[in-house]
Amino acid sequence: MFRAELTALVLADEQVREDGRRVCENNLLALAYVLGYTLITEEVHREAINFFPNFDPSVTVDTLSSQGYKRRRTLLYPRNTYKSTMNMVFCVQLILKFYMTISILILSGGKDLAHDFVMQVASFFYKPKYKNTTLFQALYPELCVEKEPSGGGFTAAMRQTEPAIIEPAIWSSSVEASTTGWHPDVLIIDDIHTNRNSRNYTMRLRITKSYKMARKILKPTGIELKIGTPYGVGDTFNDEVLNSKPGTYDRVYKPAMRLRNGDRLDANGFPSQDEVELLFPTILDYEFLLEEYTGDYETFMSQYMLDSYGASDIIFSEEEVLHAMIDENRLPLEGEVVMAARFPCASMKWGTTSMAVGVVSGGRVFIVDVLQGRFKPSDLAKSLHAMARKHGVHRVRVEDSPGARTLDAVVGNYCLTTGWPLRIEWLEFEKDSAARDSRIRSIEAIVATGRLKFSSGVKTKPLINGFIQYGMIDETGLPDVVARLTDSLPVSIASESDGEAEDNGWEMMKQRDHHNQIYGRGIYAPVEPEPEEIVEEEPGIEDQKINSQGLEIIMPGLEW
Repeated sequence: MFRAELTALVLADEQVREDGRRVCENNLLALAYVLGYTLITEEVHREAINFFPNFDPSVTVDTLSSQGYKRRRTLLYPRNTYKSTMNMVFCVQLILKFYMTISILILSGGKDLAHDFVMQVASFFYKPKYKNTTLFQALYPELCVEKEPSGGGFTAAMRQTEPAIIEPAIWSSSVEASTTGWHPDVLIIDDIHTNRNSRNYTMRLRITKSYKMARKILKPTGIELKIGTPYGVGDTFNDEVLNSKPGTYDRVYKPAMRLRNGDRLDANGFPSQDEVELLFPTILDYEFLLEEYTGDYETFMSQYMLDSYGASDIIFSEEEVLHAMIDENRLPLEGEVVMAARFPCASMKWGTTSMAVGVVSGGRVFIVDVLQGRFKPSDLAKSLHAMARKHGVHRVRVEDSPGARTLDAVVGNYCLTTGWPLRIEWLEFEKDSAARDSRIRSIEAIVATGRLKFSSGVKTKPLINGFIQYGMIDETGLPDVVARLTDSLPVSIASESDGEAEDNGWEMMKQRDHHNQIYGRGIYAPVEPEPEEIVEEEPGIEDQKINSQGLEIIMPGLEW
């Protein structure tokens, strides 16, 4: 049936209209068709359609975050796959369900983008007097307006007036614009990263910080949806993966294609058609992706493969670093404890202090503690001393960078006040950045062979971020000091004990200890009472058998 015929049927039959309204309010794909977006299909966009919450219209907007959906949701789709279009359809559906009270804020990378988004949503409700009624307007005539929307905000014809709601039903803003006093029930982050504001790591980090400030205006009972495409390290999507607590958000991720062997696409040539699986075949076909890859590998990786690291050379993969984590209860009980630190240096653009403690045992280094931050001199000395004392260390390795020795006296004076001596072993300053880079990269082989382990008890976020993002960001402090600790390892792995045998021995020791604890043996055996001292009485005269000369006494008592 053609749309014009369907529109006439809705206008003529009240039952058809009610059926159509019920379908539109509960089926995002059906509403997309009603609005004219016919290229959105269930086959290609199934994950995205399921991503948008289907809220119960019979409850109030104050319960949106308590209807079984995570408060934070993220949708990552490639360019040209209609993700923003589906977002618009979702906004229309929200207005249909909660037109009396809903407040939606659209936050984009530019004010013009957000404004155009809102005006497109509003256009579905705008019905000039002398224009034909659309299918959507035939279904919802009571919500349509005759005045053309403007100003970046829109409210449907029907709205709660007692008490009045100051927020529009939907309005727009830029991520870097000053926040208003309006508080949304639904915050939608749509393409806050653009080719203008996210050209490098510093710019992306600034946008991420602006986003974190802007999202504070969301009501405590509200819900946040983030829709977009990655731009690189430091953007909101990369920050979310590395810093958000697992389980606090839902994420839908679908790149343009994936390699059938599971590898990461590299710059050494585009794979053949039978080596890839196209995930949007009707929109992004093989020839199109080949052309985009050939045009620019870096932007292809971020915009179509949704790879936050883009074309960057990943030295320490996330899987590799996570595989090197070890439960803190399995750390060696004995070994040499070593500590290294790197002080701030303006000439090297080191803005933070980094320090790490490791235990060298069995031909491996186990990183048991790390710290990174910006400290004033007195706090730096206090933090360095606290970590050293915590692990029983009296010597710390520090690179002799320009200005670092000025902190020697500060650290020494603080240690004198506590009675814990701490000597700084100054290492030669490595001015050549290429040599430093090669030294840090070389420990990847140590990680790969299992000779470098990270305790699960350390502050894992800065540690994992430092290694995964190495070479992509300016901060290299933690990988640098960890590399210093690996200098204590023997060059050859021949001195290593067999890893499996060591693990088996550890398990046997734990089982034996558990057995002794249950049955009261070994160190758990009850303490036996001290034996009583037996005091022998001296024999009386009548009991003596031998006299002092050694002669036998015949009649006791008469030898005197």
